[in-house]
Amino acid sequence: MVILSGCAVKKATETTEGVRKEVSRLEKKRILDKLGSNQLIYTTYSGKAKTNLTVNDRSFNATMNLRIKHNEAIWVSVTVFMGIEAARVLITPERIQIINRIEGKFIDKPFDYIYSFTSRELSFEEIESLLVGNTMDFALDPQLDYFKTASGMEIIGSKQDLDFTIGFGDDYKLKSTELAEKEKSQTLLTTYEEFKAVMEQIVPQRVKIGLKAPKLALKADLQYNNISLDEELDIPFSIPSGFKPVN
Repeated sequence: MVILSGCAVKKATETTEGVRKEVSRLEKKRILDKLGSNQLIYTTYSGKAKTNLTVNDRSFNATMNLRIKHNEAIWVSVTVFMGIEAARVLITPERIQIINRIEGKFIDKPFDYIYSFTSRELSFEEIESLLVGNTMDFALDPQLDYFKTASGMEIIGSKQDLDFTIGFGDDYKLKSTELAEKEKSQTLLTTYEEFKAVMEQIVPQRVKIGLKAPKLALKADLQYNNISLDEELDIPFSIPSGFKPVN
């Protein structure tokens, strides 16, 4: 059975990048081992990035500070001109909280609120993976379709109503994560560039995020100039008195 699976006929299809060729089961195992070894392992992640941000029709430059406690919390602070904090975000597996200091408003909702803009197939852990440049767990499945392309490799599959294409380079580094939920007209494309070593692990220094949903169009180009792993982190968050809730 193993010999037959290793010699199975591989399908080839045409794409904009040239020929896409499906890999064998034996190749899948080797690829999965390589992808698993490239996953970033950490207890905490901290990064500071110069960011070009577009929200619907408004664009501005900012500095984004990202702090993550693995499987516990995602904390974001966005500062603008002269270091003034414009927004602060705290996401946990239970809740999402956002402070808009410019407008004096806040959001405090159950985690499910995030599904207004993303697929319900994305858990807290998978959102965390998107931010740090890890391959989402549900994509590391040998039952999915794996293809060789002119520029590297792709994993293509679906999870309930979510279609996904995960792209890798020839070096097995994650290049892109593309998610689409057609029924809700929601898409999310995240790309990763400029990899560098941090504590002997390879981490992307540039992350681009593009989100399209019926109520939100967001683009973020993050150029990190400082990333650290496994350091003690504070994630301060409190809603100022007098701020008004957003319904």
